[in-house]
Amino acid sequence: MSRDPKAEGYKPAKREEIPGPNRRLVERAAKFSLDLGDYWASARETASDAYEFGASTLERFGAGLEADFKSIDRGLEERLAEWEEATSPAAEYDPDRIGAAADALRESIRAARATLDSRLEGMRLQDRAEIACLSLLGSALTGLSEQIAERLHAIAAGGIVEPITMSTQTKQLIERAGMDEAGDLIEQARANMETELAKRRDNKARSEQLIYDRTTELDGLRIELQGPDLTAAQRDEATRKVSKLERDISRLKSVSDRLDSVIALTENGLAAASDRSAAYEQSFQTAASALANGQDLAEFWRSSKSRLFSEVDALLGKSVRKVLDAAFDSDLASKLDDFTKQLVKSKLDPQKLQNLASTLLQTLDAYALRTRSILNGEDSRAAAGDPLAIEQIADGACAPIAALRAAIAKELTFLFQNGAFESR
Repeated sequence: MSRDPKAEGYKPAKREEIPGPNRRLVERAAKFSLDLGDYWASARETASDAYEFGASTLERFGAGLEADFKSIDRGLEERLAEWEEATSPAAEYDPDRIGAAADALRESIRAARATLDSRLEGMRLQDRAEIACLSLLGSALTGLSEQIAERLHAIAAGGIVEPITMSTQTKQLIERAGMDEAGDLIEQARANMETELAKRRDNKARSEQLIYDRTTELDGLRIELQGPDLTAAQRDEATRKVSKLERDISRLKSVSDRLDSVIALTENGLAAASDRSAAYEQSFQTAASALANGQDLAEFWRSSKSRLFSEVDALLGKSVRKVLDAAFDSDLASKLDDFTKQLVKSKLDPQKLQNLASTLLQTLDAYALRTRSILNGEDSRAAAGDPLAIEQIADGACAPIAALRAAIAKELTFLFQNGAFESR
């Protein structure tokens, strides 16, 4: 499809045509509607990881892109802050200020897209990691644009949008902390398989009904052919109908037999998906119980990481373990320690606590994505020879990460309900 709206053949992609990772990134922006700066920072890291763990082919691509986006990031940060202030006034809305903030943001997003366009020029089909990175950045810009447009339309229509304050941002942060994308994707895969099986069983039932109807009609014609009162023309017509019905029934039975095989495969797939979903839920509940029983967050992460590394060593070897260890480069345990220390201070610093929680969630998101990317990479697949075993290790790694997110959400919820973030 042409990328230029003015060019012949231009056709914008429908939502369902957008690749899954890109579509999820666009839709994820709604979870950050009150903190789009955090959304952009998180999306930038997601795109960067797609390049870093995606078998890059172009030298200095990452460094060049970072240089290009240095001023863009700074500009978006400033424009987004102005947008939040303009659309969350202490008194009445100032249409001129809102319009100016929207125009400035549009210009920043336009500049970012122009940078992506320039980077896409000259790309080759084999530059998959680089294209994936640029594609995700484009999707993130779309996510920003959609949230800005939605807020602008609501204001223009005379609505009162939710103000952007520490309290509302923290409430949305808690909602994000409670999200479990890995678990949701596993459950969605199971639900999709269940829906597919129901459809195929319906097809089988319709096929059997057609066979029954055609067979009943055939039996009637055969009885009719035995009658002495048929004319020659009527007998010829009935004979032709018999032949056609026999062919139809033969084809329908062939389709029905194939459906039996397809249904059996789908049943096996559903059983496997259900087992996977149950195993993930069990892993999550075990991890959540350990944290609920008072295990320190940082110590919990250290023990979870140690267990993951042992499993990776046993199945995939030390080389993959080293890559995974290097990917855990954000000192998560130290950040968890800082978060815990903030919780027990006699005088809370709500802003610092909110910032720490936001950073923690971004780090946990990155670790989950990196873990899956590395374990599903070519080196891991070649070493394991068993995709199911890799899947089990990846799920087992993501469940403790989801439990940590839930624990952070629980702590923030308690403080939020007790007014720690009010009137700020």
